[in-house]
Amino acid sequence: MRVLTRLPMKSRYRRVFARFGFCGILGSVALAALYAAAAEADAPAERSALDRRWIPSASFYTAGLIDDRVARMESDTSPFKDGDSLGLLWSVGGTADMASPVILDVPGKPRMFAHADVGFVYSLEDPVTSEGDPGGTPRLVEGSNTAEAIAGVGSSVRAEAKPLVLSGGIGSVFEFEVLDRALRIRPTLEWMYRRDTMKATLGGGESESPIPNETECVPDCRTVFIKHQTEKGYHSLGPGIEVETDAGRFGDFLLGFYGSFRAYYILGDRKAELQSRGSWSRFDGQATTREDTVFVTRYEREPWHYRFGMGFRVLWSPEE
Repeated sequence: MRVLTRLPMKSRYRRVFARFGFCGILGSVALAALYAAAAEADAPAERSALDRRWIPSASFYTAGLIDDRVARMESDTSPFKDGDSLGLLWSVGGTADMASPVILDVPGKPRMFAHADVGFVYSLEDPVTSEGDPGGTPRLVEGSNTAEAIAGVGSSVRAEAKPLVLSGGIGSVFEFEVLDRALRIRPTLEWMYRRDTMKATLGGGESESPIPNETECVPDCRTVFIKHQTEKGYHSLGPGIEVETDAGRFGDFLLGFYGSFRAYYILGDRKAELQSRGSWSRFDGQATTREDTVFVTRYEREPWHYRFGMGFRVLWSPEE
């Protein structure tokens, strides 16, 4: 039996990589903050007007979200079963950003940087684990009279991301000139909030006959149907990196294109567990001797998840 909270070897490598990235980016953010605290309140006179200016911007992006999900289910109609799924979701959204004046006269001219994002996810139901052919209320296929012919028997746990995703980050931005174009690098500490809906379904069908292994069930077939769902929200923190280059100028505005990668670690409880009870009923409407069935399901997200994407940004940056 596989333990639900196990971390596969590939996930361990991702965790180590993400931790190193987290420490490096967090260190750069902290260093930039120390520089800012040590800087003089008034910018030096030799700095250009651009270096002394706050730079607001807005961007639009498309991004993929990658996460691992694990689920298990158990009832007296089917054996214990668990499974996992690697989810890939696609999202679009917009950001509002702000960069501070240059905080230190060193190569890269670092600025403090912050952004707030609103995104929308396109998600289909992901069958994290399933057994049989669960669907609507179990029914006997027309022309059949055996328990094996009952359709809709089985169980499943499915997950679906809610559309709204909120995120944001703080960090620093460094600007260099490469091949006569400005190149900006933004290491950041990132936050994300999103919600998942977990849906569990169980359908059972068998003969009411007291004779062992009896399969004929007309008119005394009996069935049970259980369906439940819940929602859970997840807060995450982690490192991010963004690389942007200028694409052109339109009056006082610069247009830039960027690519980004972020790794997030889920904070707090990552599990959602449900337990429901369902009563059996006979096709002929008579009382059944069968006790109620208890359906127990558990859903969990692996701690690390990732986001990669690209977009374009409009920066307010009047020429001197």
